[in-house]
Amino acid sequence: MRYVSQRSDITLSQLGGHLEMSSGNLEISDAPGNLQLRTNRYDMDLENLGGKAKIDNRDGSIEIRYSSPPKDDIEITNTNATISLSLPGSSSFEITADCHSCDIDSDFSGGTLAKTNSGGDNHLSGKYGSGRAMRINLKTSYGNISLRRTSGDVPTPPRAPKAPNSSVAIPESEEH
Repeated sequence: MRYVSQRSDITLSQLGGHLEMSSGNLEISDAPGNLQLRTNRYDMDLENLGGKAKIDNRDGSIEIRYSSPPKDDIEITNTNATISLSLPGSSSFEITADCHSCDIDSDFSGGTLAKTNSGGDNHLSGKYGSGRAMRINLKTSYGNISLRRTSGDVPTPPRAPKAPNSSVAIPESEEH
């Protein structure tokens, strides 16, 4: 599916959920295929993309949430607005994130992740997780980058073991 207008160029190879565009807002959920998106002045709310995601936006915030670890690369370039990417803690990725005159905030630490700051420009790079690492490239200016850990993949505590079914016959008391 391809949609082209003055403010956007969207190519989706598959859509299992929904796509909604209104004045200044774009929502896409449950798109198992690849997404290529170029927009101007849209606030985006994207959820559960299944393939490669390549997004280029200006003057609108981008929020992407994954309920399971992404398997394909994510590339987001934004100007004058924020990028927020939420991933399960069980994800494995290699990231390069750059922002000019803004800040990078990450719930992920460990691995080889390292954040540097140089005169208002921030950079986060490295690898997180132990599985096959997909690539994440995030770049913005004049808008912060947030890398969030979703709570959806918090392991469920194990159930308490069932008590053995030990029914013991209690003799009735005898009357004397």
